[in-house]
Amino acid sequence: MDLDYEAIMVQSRFLSPFMVVMEDKGYNYDHLAKKSGIKKKRLKEIFVMEKHITIEEIAMLQEGLEVVAQPPFLLTKEAHEKQHYSG
Repeated sequence: MDLDYEAIMVQSRFLSPFMVVMEDKGYNYDHLAKKSGIKKKRLKEIFVMEKHITIEEIAMLQEGLEVVAQPPFLLTKEAHEKQHYSG
């Protein structure tokens, strides 16, 4: 398993709902930086998957977007492959 690739994929799946909320609220990185306390440069790094997000930053995103992250939905690898990659 390519652990770096898998970490990026997990982060991408986890951040997708945050991006939807950002879009719904009309927030850009500047606005979210002010609301969350995360520097704009760092937001860009985590949202374009250049750097891994921390649990503390997730909590800060929740605060800035006024949302609460719920436990992730888990699939077996087989179910994931079938749902996302089978034709």
